[in-house]
Amino acid sequence: MGYENIASKARNAYPKYAIEEIINQSPDVIFIGKGHEDIERVVKEFLKRLANVPAVKKGSVFYVSDSLYRLGPRVVQGIEEMAECLK
Repeated sequence: MGYENIASKARNAYPKYAIEEIINQSPDVIFIGKGHEDIERVVKEFLKRLANVPAVKKGSVFYVSDSLYRLGPRVVQGIEEMAECLK
């Protein structure tokens, strides 16, 4: 199955999206960076607002390490981590 990043057509490198745009884009998968806090608790309300998005409905919300969003050699590990989630 192929996936397309909802930011693939963004006009800048680090786009920001209002929650309404995420709902409109209706992603099948959502990746959330773990960070240093209890991120699952922090994003609980956010995910409630996305309750009708396919990714949330089918439980395809994944928490990934900072390897993915810290540019450097570890980004490959982050990509591999994402690939594992999609198996």
